[in-house]
Amino acid sequence: DSFAKHGIVCSVLQRKQGEDLTSEEDPAHQLFLIADIVVVDWQVNHPDGTNSTDETVRFLKSAVAKGLSDTPQQRRLIVVYTGTDDLLEVSGKIEECLRGSAGNQGNHWTKIDDFTFQINAIRIVILGKPSNKRALNQRDQQVSDDSKLCERAIEDFADMSAGLVSNVALDSLAQVRRSTHGLLTRFGPHLD
Repeated sequence: DSFAKHGIVCSVLQRKQGEDLTSEEDPAHQLFLIADIVVVDWQVNHPDGTNSTDETVRFLKSAVAKGLSDTPQQRRLIVVYTGTDDLLEVSGKIEECLRGSAGNQGNHWTKIDDFTFQINAIRIVILGKPSNKRALNQRDQQVSDDSKLCERAIEDFADMSAGLVSNVALDSLAQVRRSTHGLLTRFGPHLD
């Protein structure tokens, strides 16, 4: 509900056993290419009780590569949401995975802070689920409650668009989008 309260369409996809998240036909992959904000769970829980981060790493690597090649200027925020206590460990694994592949393609890699990376127009943020076990120096990088995830994602996305000119441009596009149906009604086929 927290996303809906902000007027954001949120789709939750349940991962299926044996699913290939690197396939361009996979629903997660397809949604990534059109979404502005994507929240990915770091750990995948398997039916046998084990969990793994391998699927998430493969998804991030393939989705980022596809996004950089197909729509390199589209601003995207990927929030890697995790219950892992050590967020720096998660950050290190993501940096290791993505930095090499991004740099090899001539893309611009920026480490903004210990938990935030940017590859061209794609920003990756590691965000912790609520936990009292996390080190004090990492608690600012977690939400106090799952319902706060949406607000934090919006804040992080807004940080990508800081600046007066870019915000005026984004607001103008939003106004045009809200007026689209009215514009289409006024400029109907009778004008051709």
